[in-house]
Amino acid sequence: MKGTILGDGFISGEDGKRYSYNPSEIQNLQGRDPQALSGVRVDFEASADENGKKVAKAIFITMGAMQKFDFTNINSNDIMGVRLKMLISMLLYLLTCIPFAWIPFAGILFFIIAVILEFISIFRLNQLAGSQTLFRNCIISTLISIFVCGIVAFISFFDIAIRIIRIMSESIGGASVLIVFGIAVGIFWFKYTYNYYNELSKLSGKRLFFYAFCTKVAAVLLCLTYVGFIVGVPLYYISIILIIAAWWQFREIHTSSYQRVETN
Repeated sequence: MKGTILGDGFISGEDGKRYSYNPSEIQNLQGRDPQALSGVRVDFEASADENGKKVAKAIFITMGAMQKFDFTNINSNDIMGVRLKMLISMLLYLLTCIPFAWIPFAGILFFIIAVILEFISIFRLNQLAGSQTLFRNCIISTLISIFVCGIVAFISFFDIAIRIIRIMSESIGGASVLIVFGIAVGIFWFKYTYNYYNELSKLSGKRLFFYAFCTKVAAVLLCLTYVGFIVGVPLYYISIILIIAAWWQFREIHTSSYQRVETN
């Protein structure tokens, strides 16, 4: 059941009834002051003691109390702090692709900051949700993306790389190695990226994360072709916008949905 801590030892449940609770039943205090939880949203198991009094068990904090969207939340350790850092990270990803001729290496700088913010945010969300896979999937998906982008950039800027690939592709064995390697990298990227966005979708209760994943995959596939590249790049921007919209709506952790993900 969902509810709100009233601050006087009681939780107001969504059924309109009050449940007493012991702070020891809160599973994810994470350094919070048990006496300063008024207004905090929680999930809990409704139960009763030996006297028939309504009590809350297995309490899980899902959202901070009356949090506003402002930059003072960026150092917060709750879901609102995670949300703000991720929104900034996604905006920086968008800026990475916008040319800033007057700022040397602006795109690289924005990209590095975006990646760092994303890792910090997902690591914290991983802790809040008690996940065993979220941060790992994020790390592997991002590193594979960086690796592929690095190869593309290397090929684009250095003629020697193009020559090596051309020589390899001229032989049957070399071409086979390149094809197998590309397919393997693609499969790994798809697997860990799907798991990452699927878990975010279940954890937040927002299907926009999954739609963003589908859009990103379509963009990548289109960019592999010369003609599709024209459509693939704008589609990639759309996927980032969908991710921003999903994080904007991410206000609380849906523990029941998350537990289903862990058991699948």
